[in-house]
Amino acid sequence: MAEFLASRNLVFVIVFLVFVDLILLASFISAISRRDRRYSSIKKNLIPLAEPEIIETARIVLSKFRISRIDIYLTKSDSFRGPPALTVGISTPSLWFSDRMLKELSPSEIGEIIGHELAHLVKRHRIKILVIGLLYTLTGLDLVFFTISRILPIPALFLIGGLVLILAGHLLVVPYVRREFEFDADEIAARTIGNPDELASALSRLNGLLTHSSQRGKGTWRKWGASHPPLSERISRLARLSSKTSGQ
Repeated sequence: MAEFLASRNLVFVIVFLVFVDLILLASFISAISRRDRRYSSIKKNLIPLAEPEIIETARIVLSKFRISRIDIYLTKSDSFRGPPALTVGISTPSLWFSDRMLKELSPSEIGEIIGHELAHLVKRHRIKILVIGLLYTLTGLDLVFFTISRILPIPALFLIGGLVLILAGHLLVVPYVRREFEFDADEIAARTIGNPDELASALSRLNGLLTHSSQRGKGTWRKWGASHPPLSERISRLARLSSKTSGQ
């Protein structure tokens, strides 16, 4: 009888966890949808890219990535507090660039930045980051609930393990993956367009467009939690890639 009750309790806990996971998943999707809607409202006030030379450069880069079309908008540097270049949206993505980029960067350098953002799209980096964060959260919460339920003789250490998974996933793992994806996008853009030195030059010029907060991260803890690697490290890797490709 005791075994029967224990098995029923175990089934109840598992069903409850699945129910909670589904609610969290729905909340997660809803949060993404709300953020995309917020960006859509901002996009209404943005100016579509209209410079013929940049449009032609973008068309060439798009063809190299085998992408037929994507909307490109300009953000106003005096009012928009985001990064100078970013990809917005999942189902219908668009590229946003700071108006200062048109003044500070050459058309070919802007093409390299477009290639970097397209590499994120082609490799579905944003979706992968969201999935990794969600998996760490759900796994950690499931461990916590299983430990608290006391249906199975799980040590209290699993409770700590679940909490560590949640915290480590969002504070360390996800930022690390984001930094690696930046390196990945740099390499894909450099190899696809075929000019690592031009991308390195574009990144050097972008350094002056970054806000003070986006350049933080010299401390060990801030470096571990940074979403982007230092530009100097990205440029260094591109220099190694350039020497490697030129030697072939």
